[in-house]
Parts: sequence; structure tokens; C-alpha cells
Amino acid sequence: MDEQNFVKEQSFFNGFEDRAHLIRFCIACCVLCSLLLLSLGSVAFLLRVWGIVIEGNDIKVSAVSDKRVAITEIDATSEGISFKTANGGSVNSLIVPANKLWLNTNIFVPSGATISIGASGSITLDTSRILQLSRDPLSLPIEESKFIVGPDGKSLNEREVNERQVDKLRGALSVYPDKPPGTLLAVVLPESSQPPNRNNPRPNGIVPVGNRTQFKYRNPSDTGGILYLTVNDFIATSRSEDKNQWLLKTEDPQQWEQRIRESYREDFDTVVQGLTNRWDSIVQAEMWEAFFEDNTGYLLVSVEISTD
Repeated sequence: MDEQNFVKEQSFFNGFEDRAHLIRFCIACCVLCSLLLLSLGSVAFLLRVWGIVIEGNDIKVSAVSDKRVAITEIDATSEGISFKTANGGSVNSLIVPANKLWLNTNIFVPSGATISIGASGSITLDTSRILQLSRDPLSLPIEESKFIVGPDGKSLNEREVNERQVDKLRGALSVYPDKPPGTLLAVVLPESSQPPNRNNPRPNGIVPVGNRTQFKYRNPSDTGGILYLTVNDFIATSRSEDKNQWLLKTEDPQQWEQRIRESYREDFDTVVQGLTNRWDSIVQAEMWEAFFEDNTGYLLVSVEISTD
């Protein structure tokens, strides 16, 4: 075979192989498109069967059930996610984010009703500390431990209360000063009252929940209220008293210096300057919920309302 005919024959086979690859590629695309259309069709069918309604950023699901549990409604909004079971509409399960100051559960509680709340799961507090610790292990308080806690504020590993000495000294900054950071809290407020938020972070009637609690809600005006949930953490303000609390400051300069040296590994001036810079940056940016926004994770909370 001469060289010219050999080149032509090789070109013929190369072209055949190229066409074979192209055919296989087209077949694969057709299969993928068919699967995509089938999936979209299945999703649309399930949306109709499950009764899912999508309204902007809100998603509502109704009539979902199986042999183990019957869920009558799932409500996913910017506030959080809640599930209502088929037990007379009285049992609700909610996903409470650790970075949310006072989640409005939209659960109405009649006056005189008994509220039973149980919680599980874990959250991570102050995630910036973990990043800082990885960069500079000597830059954080001596008692640096227990970042991941349960709804009772205890470490999941050691089951100890997550109360560092510096957290105790700054307790007045917390939503509930008498409980460690991460503790699940609840409050029921009349619909006509000011909702709990950064301007009203410590409303009257807060109940520590922890893993489980039960309490009765009574309103003198005999009107019901709305249940709110949050985890315990610090609230930033522009008040000089709160800044001094953050700085662990006391009237006695020597006691102040001793507090800093007992809690931190660096010298007094360096620690105070770093704490001052962080607080001032929070106030300047008006990030009053900065300590909440630094948390990650969710708690699964079950709420049962009984009027008997």
C-alpha cells in the first residue's frame, strides 16, 4: 500500500471513531435530559401529593404521613422551620437556629395552658474562637474548651456546664444571666406586647428550658400569647456599663488587672486593647446580635400545648 492510500484509510477510520464518539455523546445527553425531565415530573407530582406551597422564600407542606409519624404541616420561613403533627395540632417540632435571637414559633398558647418543651441536638458557640485558636493557641482565655454544647449548655463530651470564668464574669450581658451560654430559653408574650428582639432581649417571664421543662402560662388579662425560643448568649449594646462588663473592668485597677491575668495568657494592656477594639467595632457597626451571629448549628425542639 502506498503512503497516500494509507493516509486516506487512516483518515477514514479516525473519522469513523470521531462519529462514534459523537453518537455516544448525543445518546448520553438524551438520557440525561430524559432523567432530568422525569425527575422534574416526579418533583411536581410529589409537590401536588404532599400539598407543598411555595410563596417567595416561604414553603408550606401539608398532609405528610407514614406509619411512624403523621405530619400535618411543615412551615419553612425566614424565621425557621416548624412541623405540626396530627396529635390534635397540639404537638409541634421546630428547628431552632443558634444564631437567632428569639425565634417566633408562631405557636399560640392559650392562657392557663401547660407547655411541655423538650430539646435535643448540639450547637457551636462563638465559632470565631475556634478559628482564632487554630491560628494562635496562646491568644485566647486559659479556660478555652467546650465549644460544642447541648440545649442545657453542657459539653457533649464531658457533660459539664460550659461556663468559663470569663463567661461568668460577663454574665450580665447574657439574655439569662443565671444560665450558661447555649442554654435553650423560652418565653410566652401576649400578641399585643412588644416582641422580644435586640431592643427587648430580656422580656419578663423567661423560662430556662435546657433538655426538658414544663410550665404553665397565665395572663392576668386572660388572653393567650405567642411562644418564642432562643439560646442563651451575650447581647451587645452601646451602654458604657456593658462595655466595662465585657472588659471585665472593676473599680479597683489591681483587681481588674488580676481578672485579666487569671483569664488570659497575654499581658494586661494587650488583652484590654484587643477586647476594646472588638467591642468598639461591634458598636460602630451596630451589630448588637454579633455574639449570636457567631454561633452555628440547630436544636430540634418539641413543643406540646395542653389545656386540660
